[in-house]
Amino acid sequence: MISKINIAIIGASGYTGGELLRLLIHHPYIDNIQAISTRNTNKLISDIHRDLGGDTHLAFTEHINLDIVDCIFLCLPHGSSAMWLENNTIPHHIRIIDLSSDFRNSAFPLDKNEERSFIYGLPELYKSLYTPSTDIANPGCFATCIQLSLLPLRNSDISKDILDIHCTAITGSTGAGTLKSDTSHFSWRDNNTQVYKPFQHQHETEIHNHLFKQDFTPTFHFIPMRGSFTRGILACSYFTVKQHIQKDDLIHLYSSFYKDMPFIVHSKDSPDCKRAINTNKFFYHIEIINDKVIITATLDNLLKGASGQAIQNMNILFSFPEISGLSIKSSVY
Repeated sequence: MISKINIAIIGASGYTGGELLRLLIHHPYIDNIQAISTRNTNKLISDIHRDLGGDTHLAFTEHINLDIVDCIFLCLPHGSSAMWLENNTIPHHIRIIDLSSDFRNSAFPLDKNEERSFIYGLPELYKSLYTPSTDIANPGCFATCIQLSLLPLRNSDISKDILDIHCTAITGSTGAGTLKSDTSHFSWRDNNTQVYKPFQHQHETEIHNHLFKQDFTPTFHFIPMRGSFTRGILACSYFTVKQHIQKDDLIHLYSSFYKDMPFIVHSKDSPDCKRAINTNKFFYHIEIINDKVIITATLDNLLKGASGQAIQNMNILFSFPEISGLSIKSSVY
């Protein structure tokens, strides 16, 4: 019998903290949840995440009780997770899953934080390296979508022939977090689209650190965009192949690489965001036009791109079935 565990969410009132709560209160192997929020101490969780009314009577607390915690999720702004760990002494037996960028860009594949070893938490790439004593640096949402789009190519016969990869990807407004900004409020975002941080997005560093290795070193050109929708990422990557390649062979390459990965789904047509929204799935489609290979992919930036992937990582760390608590989909529309 699998034992249940107790968890704590630091920064539980934000988007990713709310998604963790929605999933973990129904997770079959979670016993106790502490929702930590200094801004909302003593308020009911359902007063902030109003859709959880009737699902939980838990309240936010200011301080964590380390005596009843097996795993901590850090849902803090970028730069704050490392500071939180410096200010809080966490017993070594407690696992930490950080959803910020603080520990992502380490040397392959671990980052040393005193006695803690953070591993980059893209399970389709590194889960065989997880141990009961590792902590997880959860990947960024763009980085997850783009790396999953291209990972099978690394050790393929065509890898050395790929000199340049071009990618354009668009994300919903929840990717910017709950803090207000000029480009996240409704009157600016609605009916609007914008390119931002071309060729210099912060997720490019982790893409280069973990995707482009060994003999796979193409030049990567990334154009990120802000979209007029709430959640989801759609990424289109393309490259030129000098040698002739059949589409069926490329599909077989991807299917073989991802055969034991429960959330990776090959799509026969070009995927749209709505089929991935409210799931932990990554959908990809392969097309070859003339000498161009085109990989179109989509995921939910708050689930497979953040909180869902964090729970997937927790499941692996604690030897739960990988899909536990993640078989979700309420509607398409």
